Amino acid sequence: MHDVKGPGFVKFLYNHNPFYLISAAVILYGFHVSLKEASFATNPWFLASLFVGYATLLALTAWVIVRFGRVWDDARSIFMVLLLLFMALSASIDGLFVTNPATAISLALAGFAFAIVITESLVWTLGIRFRALFRLPLYAMLATSFFFPYLFSMQESVWPELDRRFIILLFPFVVSLAILSLIPSIRKTKRYAAKNGTPWRWPLYPYSIFVLAIIGLIGRTVMMGLSFDPTPANGMLGTWMFVPISLSVTWLLFEIGSAEKDQELLFFSMLLMPCSIALAVAWPMFSNTAFYDQISAEIGSPVWMTTLVVVGMYLVVWLDGVENAGAFLVLSLFGASMMQPNGELVSEFTFVQTWPCLILAAWSVASYERFFQGSSWFLASSCVSVPAANLTTPWLADSFEPLSVLSGTEAVMALNFLLLCACLIVCIFSGLFAKQLKIMLAFSLPMIASLVAVSVLLRPQYAMVASGYVCALGAAGLAISIFARSRLHLSSAAVSFGACLLAASPLLEFSVGQSNERLAKFVGVGLACFMLGVMVSAIKAGWTKKFTGFEKLKREFREAFPLGLD
Repeated sequence: MHDVKGPGFVKFLYNHNPFYLISAAVILYGFHVSLKEASFATNPWFLASLFVGYATLLALTAWVIVRFGRVWDDARSIFMVLLLLFMALSASIDGLFVTNPATAISLALAGFAFAIVITESLVWTLGIRFRALFRLPLYAMLATSFFFPYLFSMQESVWPELDRRFIILLFPFVVSLAILSLIPSIRKTKRYAAKNGTPWRWPLYPYSIFVLAIIGLIGRTVMMGLSFDPTPANGMLGTWMFVPISLSVTWLLFEIGSAEKDQELLFFSMLLMPCSIALAVAWPMFSNTAFYDQISAEIGSPVWMTTLVVVGMYLVVWLDGVENAGAFLVLSLFGASMMQPNGELVSEFTFVQTWPCLILAAWSVASYERFFQGSSWFLASSCVSVPAANLTTPWLADSFEPLSVLSGTEAVMALNFLLLCACLIVCIFSGLFAKQLKIMLAFSLPMIASLVAVSVLLRPQYAMVASGYVCALGAAGLAISIFARSRLHLSSAAVSFGACLLAASPLLEFSVGQSNERLAKFVGVGLACFMLGVMVSAIKAGWTKKFTGFEKLKREFREAFPLGLD
């Protein structure tokens, strides 16, 4: 191909030669205008012959400029235009599938056969190696575009009571299956596209063809809604209809990254997966929500179902051993647990979904290495605490009523279950995380004990239960000090036992009026923080050097936080 000299705009026109595309756009617009004329509408074969004639002209042009001029760049533009013409030809038949099904299926068969003949003729005569695993997905996409509307012809005899919009909704799912049929060729890696008989290299060849085909199928999805939607005033089109196509394309990107060992593409595909959840929302500015609400009521929320698919995709990616997949899986499971089946976010603790929590708990200790890590067991405990609280609350709600000052009863139950597991973890494990968790428990247990002790003054009838609970917190601190050899927890247990005496004071006819409820809560927390603050100040002032016990406390801090106190 010869170079050209001149302004940049001239070079652009020369190198990219957009005139074939402009020609096709003008002619297709002419075909569109002609559909409004009665003579063309009553003779669909004439319109189809115009498509065939123009496509044949383009195919012959591509053959000549490659065979005798080796102008592959212009030929590539023509190949793209031919693919768009095939899609346009299939769309021009849509209306006939309702008014004249016999003619429509004949035109669809003829159009699909013509597309195959043109494609195969160019491939064989130009020596292009378009392998079978590329051919089949392309023909599957074209077949979907040509023959899917036949379902609307079958509706009256097979599904007379079915809302036609459900058939339209099925189209993007069939398209996604055709897109996923590319996976076998992708797993052959780019070597499968090597020595293809053209100057194009992977991924330009062959994926530029399929990118354009997918864009065409997205357009066909829009055309399906415009052609067959029985409620054009309301309309069913919305971004949520393209979720199956979005998910399938995202998965193809992951497959390419996995096959080619491209870490950046793998990471990008994992980032892209949750975008489909945003598409699944019925954005009022892009769609009418009437049919969306009907889908949510009869089948399920598109947002919820898309979230489930995304979680499944991340699970497969993690099982495949992809780097950073675990973090994405955790985030997706957390998101699923915070969403209700109706697609709305949870508003109360009792609505938190159980199954994502259980999956996350199993994942956190799934491998041999994680089984011996305290952090994994703590994450698992955090996840299991939600379903455990929801299961035990009906039986223990009355007993834990005085503790609900912290939050709802279910949240209090989850917190207690988590505290119990944390105490077991610091006694069993000896790693860095266990040491840090031990320090956090040493501050948390007396603070919770002080808060409960002060709050029970407002409900003296619960003094017996509350004092027993606070005493149990002190016993937990004492057990940690023995089994985990923690001097800090010995001090924690002393504070908790002191709070136990305060919690039992209503038994001695000492209580606080309901009018001082907020004051009592803040006083309890404030006193606990005051005692901890005095301890820290004493360490900073050096007063603790005179006492060997405090030196042991400082050693615990240094072991848990290496950059801690000197």
